[in-house]
Amino acid sequence: MDGQEIIRRLSPLSLPAGQYCCFGSCTLALLGIREAKDIDVLATPEICDELRGLGWREELVPAGRPQKQTPVLRRLQYPNVDIFRTWDYTGFNRTPTEIIADADESDGIYFAKLGDVIDWKHAFGREKDKVDLKLIERHLKNLQKFVNR
Repeated sequence: MDGQEIIRRLSPLSLPAGQYCCFGSCTLALLGIREAKDIDVLATPEICDELRGLGWREELVPAGRPQKQTPVLRRLQYPNVDIFRTWDYTGFNRTPTEIIADADESDGIYFAKLGDVIDWKHAFGREKDKVDLKLIERHLKNLQKFVNR
């Protein structure tokens, strides 16, 4: 899905500014680097508690580095939307609170800064992260052509 689809799917949730942001491939999709297969959202504990009260289920999924069981909120009416309160990866030293505070808004939905996504992908280092880093590098080089004269 592209950035506009992510915005369309999250808008009905009316999540409050400064309490969440889309992360990972969502930022890449918004910038036109590549489409996202799912929507990963970092949210404050308060928003997670509120969503649980609205029928979102908490499941444990293997995530992080080192990998451990991590709580994620899911709801059938929002397929492929995962809401995390933690983002724990060795080598990536930004907290969800910091990432959320620095997020940028697009059409009412907040997205993590590309720099945070780049740093996280370097720290996690899966094959798909390496591919994404090459796509990001190519995208930034192409943008640079239009910035410099």
